[in-house]
Amino acid sequence: MVAPGPSRHRHRQLDARAVRASVQLVSQASAADPARPTPCAEWTLADLLAHMTAQHNGFAAAAAGAGADLVRWQTGAPAADPVGKYAAAAERVLAAFAAAGVLTWGDRQRYR
Repeated sequence: MVAPGPSRHRHRQLDARAVRASVQLVSQASAADPARPTPCAEWTLADLLAHMTAQHNGFAAAAAGAGADLVRWQTGAPAADPVGKYAAAAERVLAAFAAAGVLTWGDRQRYR
């Protein structure tokens, strides 16, 4: 395996920073905010959070070698607490990509 180079390490840092900023922003939502519209046509904040949660879950699964399992990429039933569910998924994806060996070129097959 090839150790992550400076570029890959920097991308990981920037991604983690963006994910943490999104969690901080989303945590400011009120109980009524999930029903509010977004700039995405026909999506509410709850819809957007469900999508983003599914993406975090899918990428966390991919980092562990289970990205081909399409269930990991599905939004599922509406969450009673979409903000909390998003924050938990964000923590999962951050932990998954912080693990040793993730994003190394010698392990490319793992992400298919």
